[in-house]
Amino acid sequence: MAQDFPPECPKQAIEGVIEDPGSWADRCFMAVNGRLPNAEQIGESDSDYRDLDLDGDEELLEIRGVGNARKQIYVFRPTESGFEYLGE
Repeated sequence: MAQDFPPECPKQAIEGVIEDPGSWADRCFMAVNGRLPNAEQIGESDSDYRDLDLDGDEELLEIRGVGNARKQIYVFRPTESGFEYLGE
């Protein structure tokens, strides 16, 4: 019996609020890799804030995967009601 995985996350921005970007990124990782990120694996799951667009406000980066070729980086903008997904 095949296991149901969530669909791969969009590479482009989507409308709506993401309340928990970390869990959202974990589900995206699962869709691509067939499993959740391993907390024991250094660098497989990380979060960081950086001002990517140099507007003075930091964006949240949810980083999943290992190595540069397979790394997924999902970018979010904090809002009053949660986070807005800006893309991969």
